[in-house]
Amino acid sequence: MLDSYRVIGEHAAVVSYCYITTVWACFFSIKVFNVTETVDSRSGFTFRHIFNPFQKYNNVKLSEPALVLNRNWFPIQTTSVRNALCLLYTGACKAIDPESFLIHNFNSWSKLDPGENSIITVHSRIRIPDVILLSKYGKIPRMSVNFSRRNLYRRDGYTCQYCTTRFPYDKLTMDHILPKSKGGRTNWCNCVVACGPCNRRKADRTPKESGMKLLRHPSVPKWSPYLNIDERKRRAVWSKFVKKQTQAS
Repeated sequence: MLDSYRVIGEHAAVVSYCYITTVWACFFSIKVFNVTETVDSRSGFTFRHIFNPFQKYNNVKLSEPALVLNRNWFPIQTTSVRNALCLLYTGACKAIDPESFLIHNFNSWSKLDPGENSIITVHSRIRIPDVILLSKYGKIPRMSVNFSRRNLYRRDGYTCQYCTTRFPYDKLTMDHILPKSKGGRTNWCNCVVACGPCNRRKADRTPKESGMKLLRHPSVPKWSPYLNIDERKRRAVWSKFVKKQTQAS
């Protein structure tokens, strides 16, 4: 978890559980649930079992990502829609309409046309916020990208740096430009993505020794709000708030 997430946590961690419970209590009414009651024979207590027909659908939607901007409209993090709605409900943030760039509090947001991307409440649907704007936090946290195989693949765009062909994740390997046997380190500047055939061809040699040319010189990637979000889950509207140079995988 990135350090910037603690920015949100400082404002909402203590109250998040209470407010999330309150939010869903306001959203959902027992009238639309199937309720059954059982009485414990020993204690005499009555237990109420509630079935929510929208729970599975809403849980999927609430787990989707939302982009977080500081009060100066700079992207600093992504969070779940569940947390975004919690922050919106408590007043810790505003929701941004990416089409009009208008900002909304919880009341005005809940009155907008929900469209297809929404959650179901007892009385209506509420649009899922794709982008939220923090009300008070205006700093830009220091963020760096941890070195990992997955992040390396994202930096190089799942493309072999020797034959320039794009491959699925399971067809790629990590290659050390200067082989480990010759003192090469495992870091951003000495590792690149390579397909299996190119890696075997290069073997325990440098690119120059093997007669192979790199597509680009490796470097430490810049942090992006997109970094830990699967490409299939990224919102197209985020490109309106994130600079092109920080959009790389």
